[in-house]
Amino acid sequence: MGWAWFSIILVASIFLAQFYWWIWIIVVLLILGGLGILIGGDKNKKCAWCDGTKIKFKNGVEGPWYWEHENKDGSRDKRFKDNFQVAQYKSNFSCEECGATTKFVHFLDKAPSADVKVRTRILSTKGSGERKGTNWPN
Repeated sequence: MGWAWFSIILVASIFLAQFYWWIWIIVVLLILGGLGILIGGDKNKKCAWCDGTKIKFKNGVEGPWYWEHENKDGSRDKRFKDNFQVAQYKSNFSCEECGATTKFVHFLDKAPSADVKVRTRILSTKGSGERKGTNWPN
């Protein structure tokens, strides 16, 4: 969805830029800002040993599903029209720089995966060299 809006705004800006020179400056800023937001990713997904960003997905598991608004017995609360189910995701990543394994717990999401932003970070296995990173317990 983000790419579609970005493309529409970009095409419209280039069309208008043919007539007004100052719009070229805005077009360049839109391109740079849009690419930074769309490609940026999660800045908190780092190795817990060396604090490096070159980590590779090893495995992950989806947690139990919950209703966003639920009753005491865990069933769906029908008072909310837009009630949906969410789940947590736990993943393990291995660092290409030091060889350590880091366990991440991701935020609750409608589509749980390793791409969801990170909530906690815990070191599973030590790596080589000096430790620079930290755990984020809760």
